[in-house]
Amino acid sequence: MTIQTQIYQENLGLTLCGLQDTMMENGCGFNDLSLILLQTEQAQEFLLHFQNQQQINQFRVSENSLLFPPSKNQISITTTSNNGNTNLLSSMPISQSMASEFDKQRREMDRRISLEDVRIKLALQEQRKQQLASYLRKLEAKAAILLKQKDEEIAKAAKRTAELEDLMKKMEDEHQSWQRAATEKEAMIASLNTTLEQWRSADDAESFCAGRGTAEKNRGDEAGESAAFGGERKMSQPNFKILRTLSLFVCGLSEALRMAMDYEPLREDVGDEEQQRLRPIVAKTRSPRVVSLDVFRGLCVFLMMLVDYGGSVFPIIAHSPWNGVHLADFVMPFFLFVAGVALAIVYKNVTDRVDATWKAITRAIKLYFLGVFLQGGYLHGVNSMTYGVDIERIRWMGILQRISIAYVVTALCEIWLPCERWKRFGFLRRYFWQWCLALVLCSIYIGLLYGLYVPDWEFKVSEPNSSLPSSNSSYNYMVKCGVRGDFGPACNSAGLIDRHVLGINHLYVKPVYQNLKECNKSKDGIVPKDSPSWCHAPFDPEGTIGSLTAAVTCIIGLQFGHILVQLQDHKQRLFNWSQLSISLFILGLILTFFGIPLNKSLYTMSYTLVTSASAGFTFCASYLLVDVLGYRNLTFVLEWMGIHSLIIFILVTSNIAIIVIQGFYWRAPANNIVHLIISCFIHR
Repeated sequence: MTIQTQIYQENLGLTLCGLQDTMMENGCGFNDLSLILLQTEQAQEFLLHFQNQQQINQFRVSENSLLFPPSKNQISITTTSNNGNTNLLSSMPISQSMASEFDKQRREMDRRISLEDVRIKLALQEQRKQQLASYLRKLEAKAAILLKQKDEEIAKAAKRTAELEDLMKKMEDEHQSWQRAATEKEAMIASLNTTLEQWRSADDAESFCAGRGTAEKNRGDEAGESAAFGGERKMSQPNFKILRTLSLFVCGLSEALRMAMDYEPLREDVGDEEQQRLRPIVAKTRSPRVVSLDVFRGLCVFLMMLVDYGGSVFPIIAHSPWNGVHLADFVMPFFLFVAGVALAIVYKNVTDRVDATWKAITRAIKLYFLGVFLQGGYLHGVNSMTYGVDIERIRWMGILQRISIAYVVTALCEIWLPCERWKRFGFLRRYFWQWCLALVLCSIYIGLLYGLYVPDWEFKVSEPNSSLPSSNSSYNYMVKCGVRGDFGPACNSAGLIDRHVLGINHLYVKPVYQNLKECNKSKDGIVPKDSPSWCHAPFDPEGTIGSLTAAVTCIIGLQFGHILVQLQDHKQRLFNWSQLSISLFILGLILTFFGIPLNKSLYTMSYTLVTSASAGFTFCASYLLVDVLGYRNLTFVLEWMGIHSLIIFILVTSNIAIIVIQGFYWRAPANNIVHLIISCFIHR
């Protein structure tokens, strides 16, 4: 019993230590509530075991007393040895005291266990509250994140909905515009079918060409179109077989170059897929034209006719003899400018650069050789009924030749140099390399004009003052130069380059500087022999070095075309055009102030900038009058001339029509309408 009690106390002490320290932070090393519950269960099991063991011990004591009663000897021994064996006589009271002590400890243990149960419940409740609070905080954080994500998704969905609504609106507008365009195309096709029937019934080549041009101009006005075709047929009824044959020949020549004057429609709101879908439809019908561009081109043709045939009557509008500008000096830059504007529309969307390059080169070659045929000396003009030219004296450069050179340079510039990555940075940044090319061409021009040394040179002419040298006599002239960077007609480096590259026999034999006072040119166009030697020298105003700055003029027109293509608002277009024109004009005046003269024959930098700016101002006025204000009826003649500019140039400006009219005379070759006009208005 004593041993079991000690063991119980030791176990009870350990158990109580564990139970008492469970609520402490560091008591006996346990903080987990699960461990506390385990120790409590162990204490209860130990208490039950102790009670059972105590009952078993009491039962054994009672059983031993019944089975083995004490004997008399034992009693006497016990009595006689009362002083020596007191421990045996007091065993029963000791067991009773131990039982009471155990009962007391049991009650104390029950009390402590109940207290621990209360503490455990409170601890569990507190921990549950903390866990719930932590879990609620986590749920709140997750809920906040989810709400934020949902708000962002709702905002994106709202933005996408707005974009889709705008897109639907644009698509509806586009659908309506295409429906209107389809209606117009159907009307145009019906009109063209009627026109084709009229052409089939016509047996006149000139009626064919004229009717074709009129159909392109008057797409929307069927009544006026029919009247125009009827008028053309009435005018083409004379039985002049040569006139019909020549008109058919002109139509064949102009057909190969018609693509150089045409362009695509201005449709910025149509996507790439839509353009691919509509390309076969557009290919079957003719693209709509920018009316102001046709009017501007027609103005160029009108000015060319005016200065060619009116310059002899009014010298003030003819070409300036050397430095300075007259009305005629604006015609060539205007043609180059409008060609650049048209190229920006033609190559708005280039899908195959290699194919577009070959087409541009082919067109330029055709245009060049057409210019050689018209202005190379094959057709002699009003003073001779003959035709043909000596190959050794054919003129290689001219108006169409210069336009072809500027055309191919600008076309290749537009095909290969635009930078799509910089589209969002504006016109100047997107077409930065095109401006760089223009600066390179100007730098080469200035370097050649100022850097080349021009030595003394001599030349020989077979027959002075004649465009058809036929005599065997020759005249030698010596020109004293030995200078560098001269802008005079005798010693400039442009003439030096042309004499070495083209050959002196292939230059223009009647340069405009013969009208200077130093040359003393007579009214009959004869330069006296005692005039300065350079007055007899040939010089080509459309030479090789001037073609560099002519290409710059075409590139400037290309930038105006970019504004026309990429901006749809009238105010923005006019503002950007005006701003660019004013800048170029001021820069040209500054160069003039610093000693670079305005010279058309040399095509100087100041002349390039001033005439390009003037073309920009004129184009702004044409656009404002026709496309903004709608005064198309006032300019319908110029519009018609602009649509048929190439045919008019071939027939009128190159003297083909005059030669044809001159071929009909009364009794003598001199009795024709052309000589009558010359004798009445020019030589009077």
